Amino acid sequence: VMYCLPKGTKYNGSSNWKGWGELPGRRTFYSGDAACNSLSLIMHEIGHNLGLDHSTEDGNNYGDETGMMGRSKKKSDGP
Repeated sequence: VMYCLPKGTKYNGSSNWKGWGELPGRRTFYSGDAACNSLSLIMHEIGHNLGLDHSTEDGNNYGDETGMMGRSKKKSDGP
């Protein structure tokens, strides 16, 4: 289930977030229209639903940019 929330909605005490997916689970949450329409962000959060964690490289939580579980470059046709 995908929840598109108004930008600025607080999660865990912060309003500075784009997406969150249950790990594992069925729900994903997005902050604002841009986040709700970002294919790479949607795929990243669904990855959490499927049990995937972030792609860490060199101690950076999102360091591996070769897949959807790392930092996205905002492309719609790949990581």
